[in-house]
Amino acid sequence: MRIFLATTMIFFSLHAFAQNLELIGKAEAIKVSGSLNATAIGYTAIGINARRDPFNYFLSGTVTTDIYGVSVPLSFSYSNQQVSFRQPFNQFSIAPSYKWAKVYAGYHNLTYSSYSLVGHIFSGAAIELTPSKFRFHAMYGTLNQAVEEDTIRQSQPTYKRVGFAVKTGYGDNQNSIDLILFKAEDEINSLLQQPVKSQIAPMENLVLSAIIKKKLGDHFTWTGEIASSALTRDTRVSPTDLEKVNAFSHVGGLFTPRASTEYHHAMKTSVGYTGGVFHLQLNYERVDPGYQSLGAYFFNNDMENITVSTSVRLLQNKLDLSANVGTQRNNLNDAKLNATSRTVGNFTVNFNPSQSWNVTGSYSNFTTFTRVRPRFDPFFNNALDSLNFYQINQNMTGSVSYSFGSKEVKQGIFFNGTFQMADETPQENAPSNDSRVYTGNLAYRYSKTASNLTLTAAVNYNRGDIGTTNTLSVGPNLSVTKSFLEKKLRCTFTATYNQQFQNQILQSNVMNLRANGSYNVKKKHTFSINLVSLTKFAAETDKIGFSEYTATFNYGYSF
Repeated sequence: MRIFLATTMIFFSLHAFAQNLELIGKAEAIKVSGSLNATAIGYTAIGINARRDPFNYFLSGTVTTDIYGVSVPLSFSYSNQQVSFRQPFNQFSIAPSYKWAKVYAGYHNLTYSSYSLVGHIFSGAAIELTPSKFRFHAMYGTLNQAVEEDTIRQSQPTYKRVGFAVKTGYGDNQNSIDLILFKAEDEINSLLQQPVKSQIAPMENLVLSAIIKKKLGDHFTWTGEIASSALTRDTRVSPTDLEKVNAFSHVGGLFTPRASTEYHHAMKTSVGYTGGVFHLQLNYERVDPGYQSLGAYFFNNDMENITVSTSVRLLQNKLDLSANVGTQRNNLNDAKLNATSRTVGNFTVNFNPSQSWNVTGSYSNFTTFTRVRPRFDPFFNNALDSLNFYQINQNMTGSVSYSFGSKEVKQGIFFNGTFQMADETPQENAPSNDSRVYTGNLAYRYSKTASNLTLTAAVNYNRGDIGTTNTLSVGPNLSVTKSFLEKKLRCTFTATYNQQFQNQILQSNVMNLRANGSYNVKKKHTFSINLVSLTKFAAETDKIGFSEYTATFNYGYSF
């Protein structure tokens, strides 16, 4: 496989170079573009110990070189906070492209499907070829670097993990098929000493996956994805017979089954209908307990999801209605003591009766039921079981906006609010532990176009009732924005005051002041300064007040 990938990438490089020769004399040979940024942050505190370093700086930049149509992007960053920083580039990556071909080298993350290679960072090389409706993707590299066990620092040892993946397919956005193969394996000899305290073992994984999209007539679409994973949790165990596993019996010796090997499956499918202003979609997903791919950092397994979503547009597209409902359950193989089922419902409305008015609202309901089976008695009576657990979460949001005024002076009034409720009941007739959360924001905005001036005044309200505890946070906000010098200089000032109470007793009293200024020079140079003052006044429960001051300077250059 390594020889194949190397040969393919060498061929692509020669092909791209040959194509570039055709552009000599017809286009600019080399084009360089990018940006550089430098940031310095100063901090001081009065009344308390400093909660951050007094000075930090950051340097970052991106450079893209285009050589006869081949684009080579490069990025770097540096900070004085990285005490272990030894060289200009922590992670080096390039991704040159030409027409329908692209090559990756260095550190990258790619996703081939939902159940195989899913955004895992690797250090190596990859290639993408997408001529017309055909596509070919391949990658090879190191997924994890070897880390020796350190009993003093309590660091987690890790074997070096190497992997490769191939994805090939044909089709467009409406009708297509893709086949994916992913392989990863830990190198047993990558650690100088076998871990003593840690129980890690070298692993091996092979995933086979297929994705299909199909348009059925003028209104229906169908998509499906299925994957099978063979995962060996300890490659030091002796091999076993592969003939018993049909899905992995024709993979050309890419995988060695052992006594510690597990085989699991995952799949999802959806059917959708779209006709005029109406849309309906049915979704189903099932992931076996224990399903895992070494090409992903985390997997939600042992679950079955069924969802239905629909939407409709009415009143000449002024009114949009959408709804989603679904169920989810785990313990698919009935092997756990706990079995959980969830029901989810969501309804959203968006109404625009005119250009001045906009009204939105949504409601969601999330219900969870968990049944815990006693360990000591498999023949328990459900009616007498005291380990049933109910949880109901409801969420409502709404917003209303009204805009008025003229072209010279624009004004607007905005309101949005939320309500969240959570009920937890150990069993059906037991007392519940409820919580309620309310939030609200009312704002007025004034904008004068000729003066490049914008004023915003707002008030915020947040309340939470959890059991016998009541919390309240309330305060005003004022913001002023003004542009000068033909909008090259932009200044903003913001003041926020907030009081927080618990059971009607003042807990905190905070004022936050911010001043920001930015200046652009010929669209290439940008200078900005941001000043922040945070003052906490003494309160009934906390008699100590303090102040913190932060100044941030930034310079940016684009070319």
